[in-house]
Amino acid sequence: MHDQLRDMGRPIVKLENLDAPGERSRLWSEEEVIDVLKNNKGTKKVRGINILDTIEIETEAFKSMTNLKLLDICDASLNGSFKYLSSELVWLRWQGCPLQYLLLDGFSHEKLVVLDLSNNNVKPHFPKLQSLHLDNYDNVERIPDCSLYPNLEMLMLADCQKLKELPDSLGSLAKLKDLDVGRCRELSRFPASMRRMRSLRYLRMASFSSLEELDATYCNLEGLNPDDFEKLSSLKKLSLFEIDFQGLPISLRGLSQLEMLIVCSKL
Repeated sequence: MHDQLRDMGRPIVKLENLDAPGERSRLWSEEEVIDVLKNNKGTKKVRGINILDTIEIETEAFKSMTNLKLLDICDASLNGSFKYLSSELVWLRWQGCPLQYLLLDGFSHEKLVVLDLSNNNVKPHFPKLQSLHLDNYDNVERIPDCSLYPNLEMLMLADCQKLKELPDSLGSLAKLKDLDVGRCRELSRFPASMRRMRSLRYLRMASFSSLEELDATYCNLEGLNPDDFEKLSSLKKLSLFEIDFQGLPISLRGLSQLEMLIVCSKL
């Protein structure tokens, strides 16, 4: 949402109930959020809440917020059972929270569409996601079976410094459009199944000097910058199909280790 549009809407939301913030559809003011959560003043009218303070919250404070759809948490610590989080959650961003696992105590996530766990150590396992953000996921060496995310359209893995491999099940993501593995320095190859990802349009690989093989034959990539090839100094095999290039990019000259090149551009 654009900041100006957000700022225009906030006075309207406040008019929903001037005296009781817990009776409004959106909560963002630090003072009001703390008051509602600390004193269990939340109601089923709350649909979106931003928690940006470094506070400790008892999860039972969410018990009455049964229609909560958007939850944005940064730096707060939650204590108690996750079963109190609304089963209506559609969008969840959880950054900097000291949690080991999110799937505890009956947390229901069937309607979750977007999960953003950037800069976190939570281990996700959500089968109906469309967008998964694991940027700066410090401890991950591999990601779970991708067949668990059949509706995934966006997978963000930038700066996962310990990520060593992508599973063969990556090819099962038939709806994936955007894949970001920029600055994943330990990652050296993509699985052969990647060629089945015919919806893939954007592939980001900045500072990806260890990659040895890239086979995106049927991925119809539109968001691959030809200049990025010069950063793939270890590449040995490159297979591309229907890439919108006007001839071969000059940056291919920097691929001194290249042994096999298969390219078919769009007509």
